[in-house]
Amino acid sequence: MPPIQTASTLQRSRQNHAIAGFAPPAPARTMTRRAQRTCRITPKGRPERPTSAQHQASHAQTHGLLQVTLEGIEKIDIFVTRIQQTLLQVKTAACPTARARLAQRYETLCSGVDLCTQTAGYDGVNLIDGNGQQRVIFFGRAAQSRFVIIHTDLTAGSTGLNLPHAVMNFESDADITMVIKSAQTARKRLAWARSHIEQSLQVLRRA
Repeated sequence: MPPIQTASTLQRSRQNHAIAGFAPPAPARTMTRRAQRTCRITPKGRPERPTSAQHQASHAQTHGLLQVTLEGIEKIDIFVTRIQQTLLQVKTAACPTARARLAQRYETLCSGVDLCTQTAGYDGVNLIDGNGQQRVIFFGRAAQSRFVIIHTDLTAGSTGLNLPHAVMNFESDADITMVIKSAQTARKRLAWARSHIEQSLQVLRRA
């Protein structure tokens, strides 16, 4: 069993090493919990603090994503407005041929909604196409706080805006009424998504 080194023996040991011309190895230092949260481990095992450039790059990427998402929501809102207008025309159309033509227009507009969601991605991330991806905004270099940007499915299908297909070319007035209500609910979902993205932009500016 090696002898126990007291403070005085450690001091004499350092003096002897200094006289011999070399310094003793420094005692091992353990990272505090704060440092562990702030640092990341490189492949070589050395802790590395995130640089200011990395922090700015992450914020710039998130800002670009939010801007593209907001633009996509605005485009979808235009399509949903046209869908509502088309449905009102279907409701007042008495001729089956006219209803069939308007039903085809309705289906085309729903396809436009899906196209808008698919093209609203940024750097491989899409917050509205139904794939469930999210984005996190971290506050400060220590990343002690975070704000989650929630994924909102804005596709035309049942998991998103829930705009059903035109059944039998809208021959039934009951079907038209149901789709009109779905379009109204879709506008509310779009309004919530827009508000969430705008709030996320405000949080990002303060982070």
